[in-house]
Formats: sequence, C-alpha cells, structure tokens
Amino acid sequence: MGKILLKTMFLGMLITLGVYQTGTLWFDTMSSHSVFYDGEEKDSLPRAAASLEAVSLVSPQYIALYFADGNREFAVLARDGGTREIFTDSLRILREGFRQGSGLDQVPLEQVWSQRGIFVKLSFPLLLEQMYGELGVPAPVNLSKAGIDQVVVCPALELQDNRVDIYFLSDAQEEALHLSVDKAQVREDNLRLGQAMEREGAREHVVHISSRKEGIPYFSGDVLLPVTTENILYRERFPLEKRLLDAKGALDVGAVEGFVNPFFVNRDTKRRLDGDGLVQFYDEQVQTAYGTNGVFQYTNLGVGEGGGGISVSAALLAANRFLDRDGLLERQEHYLENYEIQEQQVTFYYRYGFGGTPLVLGTDFQIREGMEYPMEVTVRNGVVKSYRRLLLQEGKADQDRIRLSYSFEEVLDRFLGGEPGREWKVQDLYLAYHWDGAAPAAQIRWVVDTGQENHVMPLE
Repeated sequence: MGKILLKTMFLGMLITLGVYQTGTLWFDTMSSHSVFYDGEEKDSLPRAAASLEAVSLVSPQYIALYFADGNREFAVLARDGGTREIFTDSLRILREGFRQGSGLDQVPLEQVWSQRGIFVKLSFPLLLEQMYGELGVPAPVNLSKAGIDQVVVCPALELQDNRVDIYFLSDAQEEALHLSVDKAQVREDNLRLGQAMEREGAREHVVHISSRKEGIPYFSGDVLLPVTTENILYRERFPLEKRLLDAKGALDVGAVEGFVNPFFVNRDTKRRLDGDGLVQFYDEQVQTAYGTNGVFQYTNLGVGEGGGGISVSAALLAANRFLDRDGLLERQEHYLENYEIQEQQVTFYYRYGFGGTPLVLGTDFQIREGMEYPMEVTVRNGVVKSYRRLLLQEGKADQDRIRLSYSFEEVLDRFLGGEPGREWKVQDLYLAYHWDGAAPAAQIRWVVDTGQENHVMPLE
C-alpha cells in the first residue's frame, strides 16, 4: 500500500491541454469548477489539467498575504472569489516570470521578509522543473533539485519599482531562490495584486506569524501560527444538522430520492427498500443508502476487480466528474486532503470546512462509521466504485460568539508537556471545529498535527 499525504486546510498549473478544472478542490464555494477565466480572453490561462503537479498548484494548502509589518505580519485568506482573483493573477505573473524573467539566484531569507507579497503554500513540494512543465514553459538546464514548498509573489507597489519579484522557498534550504520579471510584462496583474493587498489590508484578519521567520522550534516546516486578536469573534459552538431529515429527525424519503436520482442511469427502474432509520435505492448496477446517521453511501456493482496500472491523475479526473452528480456538494466547503493507493484502486479523502474553519471528526465517530474523513471517493478501472459522504449543514445559529484569549505558545507547552522527553515534530497547529457525530454542535478546539495523528486539545 502506498499512501501520500497532500496536507491542506489549502493541494503547477495547467497549460498541458487538460480539459478538466480541478480548482473546485480549493475554491469549492465557487459555482465554476475553474480557478481561471473561461479561456476566451487572449491572455487568459488555459483550464487546469488533472496531473498531481497541477493539483499541488491549483489546490494549495493556503494563500496568505504578507504585509511586512510587525503589527500585522500574515493574513490567511478565505476561499472565496476575491482570493481566486489574487491566486489567478499570481499564477499569471509566475508564468511570465518563467517565460521572460531573469535571475533564479539564491538570496537570503531576510530579502523575502523585507517585501510585501502573496505566499502560496503548496500542498506538497514540487521541483522547479515540474512547475515549468505545468506552466507550459521550457525549463532551463541545471535547475535546483530542492523541493519547493512555497511560492512568493511580491508585486511592484511603488511607482519607482520596475520589477516584480518572485521567490521560491524550500523548508530544507536556508536561502530562497529569486526570480524577477519586468513590471511592464505583467502590468495589469501587478496592478490588481497591489489593489487587492490594499483592500485586504484594510480588513480585519486573524494575525498570523511564520514559525520559520520567528525561529520557533518544534515544527517540521514553515507554519503560519495565529496570534491573539481581540477584535475577532469565534463560534465556540457550531451547530450542525444532518441533511434530508424532517423536523422530527426522521428520513425525508422524498428528499432522499431526489438527491440519489442523478446517480442512476435510468432513475425510473430503481427500486426502494426501507429499513430502521435507513432507506436504500438500487438497481442491477447501483446501490445507494442513506440513514439517520447522515452518511450517504453509493456503490457501483458493475466495477470489476481486474485492471491494469493505476493513473492517479486519471482517477482524480474520474472522481471529479462523478462529483458533479452530487447536487448538494456545491453547498459544502470541501477540499482534497489526501489519497491512498491500494489493490489497483485509488481512494481520495476530502476535508470539510465551515466559514474557512476545518471540521475534524471525533474518534468515536471514526470508529462507529469507519470514516476518518467526511467524504471519500474510490476509483477503480477509471470508474467510481464507491462514494461515501456525511451530509451536513449548519444548524440554527447560536449567539455564542466569543473573544478568544489564547496563545499558541501555551498550546505547544501543554502538548509538549504531555510526554516529557519525547521529540515531537509538529506539521501544523490550527483551530478547528471538532464533532463526535452525535452532539448538536461542534466545539472549537486546537488541533496539533504531528503527521501521524491529530491531537485535539481544548482551548484552555
């Protein structure tokens, strides 16, 4: 079994004549599946391919603005339309940098920290050669072989600035790679990025700092850590409801049938079987089931057990085409977190989010339902064999927003003090909604991700 983690909340880009847009994995709240323009404009980017390198660029772990200001530092952006435009403009500049830029020399990290810019954290490291290939630009010889973890685009914000700087950061390197492009070659994109930074700078954001910039130990890579912001309100309890149930919590069979119909080639030939808190619709090839536990299950009985080699990119393409049948999915913030290859099939695992805050399922739910993630798609022989998804929606809002007084230092101290003497390497530390599947609301919690497991900790 091979398992590769594509760590997110945020997974090249895309000029390889691909026909499918994977942008929905990150910009999942958008109605379109593409993070790019429609392709009618002369200078627009082509639609995204489904290669793994493309996934890393079009579905990054996060996008953050760096203000080079001790009072603000970093602001992690929400997955919305404004961020989509910032992301697209940044990728256009990156492409032109590869085409017409100069440099690719090593510079000290202090040079990066001295400029305002857009930080794109990739879901997994990419070689520069891979980025060139995904952008459709011939790669020069003797490129660095270091895996790139972050791409930084620093727009020319002052009138006297004539060049746009691009930096490539690797967690394994003490210096950054630097490339620059003439501002005249990317004038419109540069202008929009400058305006976006001014606009976002005027908004209220949770302030983050960089573990690498601040020299904070215990982290395996650069992590953006939230710091205390008194003006930000949090939902201490986030009410959740299972979909397709009536006011009494029983199955709304009519609504369930309407939901499952697109999964059948001929919906008129399907049959129905009722059980205790469960309704099934099926025909000779497809079986579906939905219960009061909120878990929807789809199985394609026509998928054989044979098959040749596995193409993960082709499997991803098949999975995303299949997901178009789910009429409720566009209402659910979701993003690809990892995938697993086993016995000639690929399973993709997706994380949920609510208002930009990720949802973490409790251990009891994971054991009871056999689901570590709220959504999973298994592809075999180029066809979706099974699909499982927790159907959730926000419940009636509680007016219990709170101002959190916390510090990540205190969280780290509590976590590291739990097993004195053990050498921990933390991959991520963030706030999330933690839900056990039975309570009426999820609770906001700290999550310490060590790469092996998520350690969920109370706020205090």
